[in-house]
Amino acid sequence: MKTTRTFNTTLDCGDKIQLTITFDLGADTDIIAQWATSERVIAFQRPLKKLSLEEARALNNTTVDAASCGRKIESPEARVKSLALATGLDPKIIRLMMNDPDLVRSLVQPSTDFETA
Repeated sequence: MKTTRTFNTTLDCGDKIQLTITFDLGADTDIIAQWATSERVIAFQRPLKKLSLEEARALNNTTVDAASCGRKIESPEARVKSLALATGLDPKIIRLMMNDPDLVRSLVQPSTDFETA
């Protein structure tokens, strides 16, 4: 798999340069996911360090949105409450959505197992 990126860099000598580079990842999707996850772990650790030990332990075995890593971490219960308030959904449904998004996706997929009249 290859991907092309354009980026700016300031060199140690102070000069600035913009480059377009094609990166040949030469790896399967599992390895690429591991690389991406490593970066997300680092981003997640910044706000994690501000939590108490009890708050951090409460996050064990939970699912987090990778795109939100690096932002303030809400406890799972605080997240459930804020999402329930914002959406009007039952907190039990919110917990299910947070903990098993694949199950929720399978439940809301349009069914083709019915007859049309």
